Amino acid sequence: MKKRGFTLIELMIVIAVIGILSTIAIVTYSTVQRNSRDTARDALATTLDNAFEQYYQKNGEYPPARNIVSDYSDNTAQAVATTLGIKADNLNLPGCPTDTNPFVSSAANAAPCKIAYEPFSTLNNYTCHNATNGGCDGFVLTYHDESGSVVAINSRRSSRPEGTIADAPVGMTLTMSANSDSTVVTAQSSTADCGAGSVAKYSFRYRPNGGTWGNWTVFQTGSSYTYTGLTVGATYGFEVEGRCDVGLTLGNVSSPSPEAVYTIPMPAPTVPTVTRGTETATTVAFSWPSQLYATSYDYQYRINGGAWSSVQSTTSTSATVTSSNTAHIELQARVINPVGTSGWSSIASGYLLPAAPTASTGTVTSTTIAYSWTSVTNASRYEFQYRINGGAWSATVNDNSATTWTAGPTTQGSKIEIQVHAVNPDGNAGAWSNITGATMSISSTPAWNAMGQTDTFPSWYHWVYNSGGAALCPAGTSIYSQFQDGVPGSFWNGYTAWGSNGGSSQTLTYGSTIASYSTQLQYNFNGKCVNTGSGAESATVNTGVYVTQHAAPNVTLSGPVECASWYGGSTTSWTIQLRLRLQEVSYNLDADQSNVNWTLYRIRVAGSYQSWDQTKTWPWSVSINGSGWSGSSNSVAFKNSTAMGVTETIAASSLTVQHDGNGNATIGYSGSDGPGSSVFGSAGCSGSYALSKLR
Repeated sequence: MKKRGFTLIELMIVIAVIGILSTIAIVTYSTVQRNSRDTARDALATTLDNAFEQYYQKNGEYPPARNIVSDYSDNTAQAVATTLGIKADNLNLPGCPTDTNPFVSSAANAAPCKIAYEPFSTLNNYTCHNATNGGCDGFVLTYHDESGSVVAINSRRSSRPEGTIADAPVGMTLTMSANSDSTVVTAQSSTADCGAGSVAKYSFRYRPNGGTWGNWTVFQTGSSYTYTGLTVGATYGFEVEGRCDVGLTLGNVSSPSPEAVYTIPMPAPTVPTVTRGTETATTVAFSWPSQLYATSYDYQYRINGGAWSSVQSTTSTSATVTSSNTAHIELQARVINPVGTSGWSSIASGYLLPAAPTASTGTVTSTTIAYSWTSVTNASRYEFQYRINGGAWSATVNDNSATTWTAGPTTQGSKIEIQVHAVNPDGNAGAWSNITGATMSISSTPAWNAMGQTDTFPSWYHWVYNSGGAALCPAGTSIYSQFQDGVPGSFWNGYTAWGSNGGSSQTLTYGSTIASYSTQLQYNFNGKCVNTGSGAESATVNTGVYVTQHAAPNVTLSGPVECASWYGGSTTSWTIQLRLRLQEVSYNLDADQSNVNWTLYRIRVAGSYQSWDQTKTWPWSVSINGSGWSGSSNSVAFKNSTAMGVTETIAASSLTVQHDGNGNATIGYSGSDGPGSSVFGSAGCSGSYALSKLR
């Protein structure tokens, strides 16, 4: 059996049918997609509408436009999300590219892929864009659907009023004016801009001559617009279009005006302002601001009112004029550009700094110093500063035009130095002069007029003072003194070093350098007044020599010193004590000697009755520092005596004992019952005693 395939006509029919079916499918799919996106846009708009209504429930008004647009100009999606509490990621319209600024605040700007929010106030001329106005009681929310139609959602509480769309302005023309690099474009209409109850608004654009047009500006109520940054000498074309709005109803946009071609003119140069700068001893600097389009500058100067000297076609905006004769220099400048030459500026002037004066010292007293200095050219006044005793410089003193100054009164003996400079009429000072100065004298010597002295072993004290209580030296100076003493007719100890009692002390006290008593002492003082800051001193004065008499003192002493020994019979238990008793009466401190009373006596202290030969003698001897006494006794005081504690004085005397410098004296005695006696035996005692310790 023979097989047969499709004919060419059959194949073409099949392909055509498939194409038709595909087209139907594509159109149907696209429609479904558009409808799906429109549904999503409607859902987004409904979400926003609900969010605005919830905002009203919470705040009692709808948010002003600036709250969700102006305050977040870099990200209005974030602004809406922050204000309404919804996610910023959900604000972009379906089918549109991601946009951080999908929200605009005017229905006029509701372009595809943009959401327009236009709040209004029925009580405030339907205006509440600005947050400071507030009180928004209605809004219109608009967006474009897939077909390009504008979909509007009105707030639930108030609706935008319907108005009549006025005719657009017609027959508009432009005028231009220029100021430096700015051009002012003004719209003008051959007919009334808009009808009664409507507001005319204008939008402008421009292009370089014959080039591409720039963007239209935002519609504004003003009929003028200023472009800046345009190139002087270049040619530009300008257009304007307008519309008439009634309330929130936007009018129709007119056709653009005829293009106006305008060449930006170059401005004529303006008269500059010259400013004086730094002044030195040989130069004065001047400057003036640069100007746009200036090709060069001219300036001229003169010295001390002489002829003008000119400098032309310089590109510098400053000039420094040099002179060597302490001059007054004046300068003026002008500007040149392709349009022409400006007039001369006002004259600026300056003065070379004055030379340093020469300062010198004049009359010097104890309270003042006179100074003077030479006058110098260009000096409108002089200033000086001073320092005392090499300290810090004082603040600058303005002494006007005087060339003298007298320092004082101040502390006597102060060293005062000054330096001076001259100030020119511009108030600028020249170099300081040499430093010159002098030291004031101290006219007052120490003002003591009385002396006093007292002594307490082993020291003597002496002082000088002013009986009226006055200070010994002038205020600000110190009293310096030195002292010497010694034994009259024998020696001086020599002056002590000069010493300061501080300030102008009213009393000076010195202790004698002689540490023991003398019968006489001589002493005197030297004194002077000293400014310790400068070292200046007054003349030295002396009290003269004074001699004080000091009688040799006696110190009354008490307390005996005794030396005792025993002797007695061996068979009858007799015990008799022989005692030497010394009583130191006084001590001469200067002579180092004691006055002593001594007594030698016997005392019976133990034993029984015993008689002895009445003719028996008792020999005895006493020695005190080499002074000796001797004798014998045959007393009846102990004969047939039975009493205990019987005392009998054998001998007594007084003497002066010279000590060895340490108060020590040697004493001793001896005694017996006679040669060959075997009844009582003998006794003796000796030793060294520091009698002066009894003091």
